[in-house]
Amino acid sequence: MDLTKFPFDNVTCSLTFESFNYNTDEVKMDWSENGVQKMRDKMELADYELVDIHKIRTTEEYPAGYWHELTMSFEFKRRAGWYILQAYLPTYLTICISIPARTMLGVNSLLAMTFQFGNIIRNLPRVSYVKAIDVWMLSCMTFVFCSLLELAWVGYLSREEEPTGLRSPPCAQVAPKPAHPPPVQQSANSTVIRRQKQPKNEEESALLSLRDNDYGYIPPGFGLNGNLASAMKSFSSSCSCEPTNVVNMIKQRREILAHKIDSVSVFMFPFLFVLFNIAYWQHYLRVN
Repeated sequence: MDLTKFPFDNVTCSLTFESFNYNTDEVKMDWSENGVQKMRDKMELADYELVDIHKIRTTEEYPAGYWHELTMSFEFKRRAGWYILQAYLPTYLTICISIPARTMLGVNSLLAMTFQFGNIIRNLPRVSYVKAIDVWMLSCMTFVFCSLLELAWVGYLSREEEPTGLRSPPCAQVAPKPAHPPPVQQSANSTVIRRQKQPKNEEESALLSLRDNDYGYIPPGFGLNGNLASAMKSFSSSCSCEPTNVVNMIKQRREILAHKIDSVSVFMFPFLFVLFNIAYWQHYLRVN
């Protein structure tokens, strides 16, 4: 039994009659003219369709003489209706809804096809060669997987993050000068009331504002030669945090590339699937 074209294969079975004790000198065997054809109308199988019956008569030589052998050859064609309904039509529907794939839909389609393929091959003989239904299911799963890869690629190109190495530097933020006098601090175990020291001049006020930042770090050089106030004014001024033209250009190119990939895939996937169908059905439905 050759299952290379399963489930579109043909099966040939043989039935041989031969005398055990009597050779051709004592018994001669031959087929009648219409004895085999009467059996054809009475044969009905669920999985196979009887195509033809061949009758063969041969003479075999043994040490004790010659014996006649009568052989009936039954040629069956497998009925593929069950496999078309259970395997081929569902995969057609799965491919049609997964070509314009989105993440959840594509993953669910791939899992459904894998589960369906496992249920089909569970009842088949374990052979070491590839069958027709294996080619179909594996090719359909490849189409779904490629559509997921295309979706991931387009999503990567369309993400909102800026390219690495071209990000704008963060803006330096300086704590604003308090509008009200500093709060009064009172310890829990004492009735002594303390008040924070008021800055005497602009430089001391700038130093206090730097100490109140997130890191408590005062850069070296501030306060020398009376330049602290001017340096603080430069920190307090608004900085330019807008993305550069290079970043905008790269983003625009990536968006254009993602749109082109998506547009080409919409036509390429159906076209390749149609070509695969033409080659598949032409090869496996071809008469030997």
